[in-house]
Amino acid sequence: DYDAFYDHWLSVHVPNVAGTLTGAGGFRYVVGLSLDPLKSPYAGMAELYFHDRSGWDRYKAAITDDGMSRWVDNDGTLLMYARTEFVAIP
Repeated sequence: DYDAFYDHWLSVHVPNVAGTLTGAGGFRYVVGLSLDPLKSPYAGMAELYFHDRSGWDRYKAAITDDGMSRWVDNDGTLLMYARTEFVAIP
């Protein structure tokens, strides 16, 4: 049920992640939802940004279960790590 999944993701999981990320020193959280989850390999993607690896470690230690595991297959979840440079335009 993608409607229930997206509702939970946006109304329950996003606030949980955003609060935990901020507390762990993260500075950006982006969620992208698939326009057609039945035809896409992923229902959506999330990007979490930290100044360094220790922020990710603090986040993982602090995040609490909010029921998202009902839909997410942790073994099938693809995690990608990267260094990113931003150009901020005032």
